[in-house]
Amino acid sequence: MELQSRAARLGVQEDPERLAFDLQLPAGQNPRAVALATSWRSLSPEARVQAGLDLLRTGGFTYTLSPPLLPEQDRVDDFLFSSRQGFCEHYASAFAVLMRAAGLSARVVGGYQGGEANGSYLIVRQQDAHAWTEVWLPGQGWVRVDPTAVVAPARVSAGLSTALTRPQAAAPTAPGTLKRLQLRLDAIQNRWNDLVVDYDGGRQSDLLTRAGLGGVGSAPYLLLLPTLIALTLLPALLLARRRARPSDPASRALHDLSVHLHLPRAPGETPTAYVTRAAAQYPQLHAALQDVLSAYHAARYAPQPPGRPDAPAPGRAERPPLIRTLGLELTQRCIPVWCPARQRWRWPLH
Repeated sequence: MELQSRAARLGVQEDPERLAFDLQLPAGQNPRAVALATSWRSLSPEARVQAGLDLLRTGGFTYTLSPPLLPEQDRVDDFLFSSRQGFCEHYASAFAVLMRAAGLSARVVGGYQGGEANGSYLIVRQQDAHAWTEVWLPGQGWVRVDPTAVVAPARVSAGLSTALTRPQAAAPTAPGTLKRLQLRLDAIQNRWNDLVVDYDGGRQSDLLTRAGLGGVGSAPYLLLLPTLIALTLLPALLLARRRARPSDPASRALHDLSVHLHLPRAPGETPTAYVTRAAAQYPQLHAALQDVLSAYHAARYAPQPPGRPDAPAPGRAERPPLIRTLGLELTQRCIPVWCPARQRWRWPLH
């Protein structure tokens, strides 16, 4: 993208009252500036503009963001003939006063100047805020004139930071490593804003069209939507299932047994109470369930070896595998079998 600066022209015709308003000056203020500019009235309009710019170019002016305070009265006089230090608003307003005193309608315009290119977009910051002057020239209309550019050309060609250190520079300083990293992070943030924050119905339709799914509500869209929802929820379901299993090996083995038996434990139900309830529902498994309960109790409550409080009791490490083995034997007897003759599942326990 190429940015061009052109003369501001709102047409060659303007309301006479508007032009008269833009000729007004505070009565009795800035006599030196008014007297100097009045002497230019014998020049052509273009020459008057050039005279004002020459004054700023050769008058020893300095561009700074920390100028001295100007007095309450005759501020433009103090700026032009005494301090000679300021930023864009100082130069734009002083130049507008000179042009009005020279008989040309002039006004100050505020906006932004410059910016920083970063790939496919332009970063415009508050520090790029700028002020300039527009002067009405007969036959040309409102013409943009930037008096700051004759004092610090770098403010227009290279940006604020360069203008403060090298006001006559024609190009900005090459970015260093840290600056390039900042631009890269800004590009990532801009991409996020573009693809996520600003994502709306129009972008959704474009994405679906490019994917060959048509619009929202089309048949391919409705067929794919449940799959996408399932894939989105699957990790959460797997995580929830994993967290539901106890961390203790013995308790986890007993939990897996309850899952395979399709007989969940009630909240607060002890292993003994659970095995009693399971044996009542599956009496043919009573003996095997009692073995599971004994293995569970041994794994959880067997005494520690003397002098080795941190060592597992004899047979204690083998108990959870035993529980799992017994549980597997039980669940193999609980797996439903498909009966082709009856066209239904048959449960061995029933």
